[in-house]
Amino acid sequence: MVHPLEQLRAVARVDRVPAVELVSLAADALAGFWGSPPELVPGLLRLVERHPTCGPVWCLASRVLLAEDPAAAAAELVVELEQDSTADRLAAAAPEGGRVVVVGWPDTASVALAERGDLAVAAVRSARSDPGLAQALARLGNDAEDLPAGAVAAAVVGSDLVVLEAEAAGPDGLVAPEGSLAAAAVARAVGVPCWVVVPAGTLLPGPLWLAMRSRLDGRRAHQPRRVDGEGAELVGLGLADEVFRPDRQVPPDWLGSLADCADAPELRRGPGLPFGT
Repeated sequence: MVHPLEQLRAVARVDRVPAVELVSLAADALAGFWGSPPELVPGLLRLVERHPTCGPVWCLASRVLLAEDPAAAAAELVVELEQDSTADRLAAAAPEGGRVVVVGWPDTASVALAERGDLAVAAVRSARSDPGLAQALARLGNDAEDLPAGAVAAAVVGSDLVVLEAEAAGPDGLVAPEGSLAAAAVARAVGVPCWVVVPAGTLLPGPLWLAMRSRLDGRRAHQPRRVDGEGAELVGLGLADEVFRPDRQVPPDWLGSLADCADAPELRRGPGLPFGT
């Protein structure tokens, strides 16, 4: 049998898959774990280091470290991600017949757009996306247009709504695909509503959010054109008008009192950082 730590190391090397799939792979690795949660710290830290902007990975690591039964905690999170109702909430709220701008290929928002069918979608490519989203929506009968990253400002000016999806979020901001900050800033300047989707398992408590920010700031020192070297960037919640969660639609300033996991101090130890900072 392969030890769960070795399996976690293998999962850490997986790249460019949806968060729910990544967490599911990690949960499979933990299914046979027979030790105590602290013994998992090296494997979970490696997982977080390899996927620093994936909120559900941070949430998984936190829940596992704080649980008496790591495997059960991981399996429970997978169920939450698979049963996430954020897309339904967004689909119900979007304006009828409106033109919506999205950046990259947002997993949750794209499901909501496909459900509606009456929305015209301007899909702005990010560093990690391709024309696939527009093509997929068009095959389902939606009015969808693929746009290059440089067209984000013009797309927003001619739209009724901007929808951004968080890869991770905290009390004052979110990590989203590159181009999201420009979309949100232009939307605020021209009076177009900007809605932020924060799916299940994505919202971190303040201390873990700051730990993520520290990791991203460290990478930015070596790669100043990007936040993390992977085509993501930080967007302040001050640019958002509404936030969509699995169980509710809330004002942006409510996120400081909500979180999908608790603080696990072990995760606040990063490259060059003393334990617990």
